[in-house]
Amino acid sequence: MHQHGNMEIMPASIKTIAEQCQVSRQAVSNALTGKGRLAPQTRQRILEVAREVGYRPNSIARTMQSGRFGSVALLMGTNGGSNWLPDALLAGIHDELARHDYHLTLARLPDEKLVSEGFVPKLLREWACDGVLINYIYDVPTRLINLIADYKIPSIWLNLRRDADCVHPADVDAAYDATRHLLSLQHRKIAFVDYTSGGAALHYSVQDRRTGYAAAMQQAGCKTHIIENKQAVPPEELIALSRQWLGQTQRPTAVLAYSEAETVSVTQAALSLGLKIPEDLSLLTFHWGGVVLMTMQTHYMYLPEYQMGEAAVQMLLQKIESPSTVLQPRALPCPLMPGQTIVPLHR
Repeated sequence: MHQHGNMEIMPASIKTIAEQCQVSRQAVSNALTGKGRLAPQTRQRILEVAREVGYRPNSIARTMQSGRFGSVALLMGTNGGSNWLPDALLAGIHDELARHDYHLTLARLPDEKLVSEGFVPKLLREWACDGVLINYIYDVPTRLINLIADYKIPSIWLNLRRDADCVHPADVDAAYDATRHLLSLQHRKIAFVDYTSGGAALHYSVQDRRTGYAAAMQQAGCKTHIIENKQAVPPEELIALSRQWLGQTQRPTAVLAYSEAETVSVTQAALSLGLKIPEDLSLLTFHWGGVVLMTMQTHYMYLPEYQMGEAAVQMLLQKIESPSTVLQPRALPCPLMPGQTIVPLHR
């Protein structure tokens, strides 16, 4: 209750709306939550009156009634690239939560907090969250995995391939399809270029994309050619590294690049050697929106970041309803998106 001039204004309630619309309180509740059966005109009238009187739902009462907070935590570490969060992924999470009238809380915490006994369950209670989306994509602390399981916290892992309760791009299939596309254009000397690891894979997708590439090459009776940096290389040296193998007589006619970094490095190295893209070197990569090279849009395998956010929320809501249910992993397809960096091989 608050005062406006000399008149006290009472906050609007379900009772107020029910009396004005001459319907039951249950009918008002159904209209406001989108549940139950109501005549369309009745539902519309209730919603109009609710807006007119400035009705705001009582979140505390709703929580007590449903046992739910209506909020989800996005759990992240602070260890650099271990919690990479593209805009499209965040947008997919936000939009799908909004469709279910849920809110998002961002929890970015150092590893020592994440693995503390009882800290994550305590965090969910204090931050009033019903479940967790975990955005920790490589070198995941075993202690964190065990705590999530021991406390039976409703959770879904993002962009990580696990035995259950996770969603990620179908990287093996994507690399296989990408390689098959290059093979269909008569390319046989196809290289897979990965500069991410320095000899140690950081994310499951590195090995998965190599696996898909190798399967397609072997199926076609072609020799695999994986180009990698055996030791960590500063970004500014990747162009020189690419020049070494592009300058050879038996260079590849096509490249499947692991990510944007390899794509840009290979392109700059090729241009410095007088090679034209795509006439002398066809180029295909993985991305969520495409890489622009000079004035060219790359061909790329679309990484479904937005759809991954949507799917993760849908799975998490299932876990919130039934925390003991084990959900099968969801691998989302990655279609080929056309650009200007691939042409058939001219013998």
